[in-house]
Amino acid sequence: PERYFYGVGRSFMNFNTRQTLRKARDYHLARTAWEEGKLQEEPPKDLHWEEFRPLFRREIVASVHTQIYQVLMTTVKMVAGEFGIRTVLDHSTFDAWKVAPLIKEDETIYTINGPRQIFYDRTQRRIMGNAARWWQAGIRKLGVNTDAPVVPQEELFYQATMACYYGWTPYEALRGVTRIPAEALMLDHRLGSIKVGLDADFCLWTGDPIDPRSSVEMAVIDGKITYEASKKRVF
Repeated sequence: PERYFYGVGRSFMNFNTRQTLRKARDYHLARTAWEEGKLQEEPPKDLHWEEFRPLFRREIVASVHTQIYQVLMTTVKMVAGEFGIRTVLDHSTFDAWKVAPLIKEDETIYTINGPRQIFYDRTQRRIMGNAARWWQAGIRKLGVNTDAPVVPQEELFYQATMACYYGWTPYEALRGVTRIPAEALMLDHRLGSIKVGLDADFCLWTGDPIDPRSSVEMAVIDGKITYEASKKRVF
């Protein structure tokens, strides 16, 4: 944030975020009290604050773009802790894994790591794998992202490959680009796995999707074949 808006720093952004969420929560509580018959007079309806109500009902998640551990710590304490909002930590790179003990206290928090899958640890004077450090710290609800458009979304599986190269396991990395993100966004009743009852969206690969030498042979969307490499290979 220091690069934009005339030098605004993290302190002001934290203050502004907290004030906004407080106003949204107060509005939500007032409307809820009226809906439950605890208030006789209906509070004025405001479409701006109505947008926040699903967050406080925990019907949707807040995907918070985070990086270093100070930002993650504030996000966990403020958004998830103080306001009780289901939170996805999106990005979570550099030394963010240091916040793992705090994250483990809330089982609803998901950590989606990427795109920088490496971090130079000055204390140990060596390069560390970010996903591996999260995993070693006990974080199991761990996924992978690309931070698109900074890194193209087409490189999602490559980010998972890098995570494995620097210490993560291929099986967990595959879950990190399928099942875990679906759970994080509360869409696992439709996406993230292949089983009866879920959306028929999947791909057939020539090998392990985490292996960059593999390629897609067939893509199926909503039960219909939308791509076949045998007919026309495009990548």
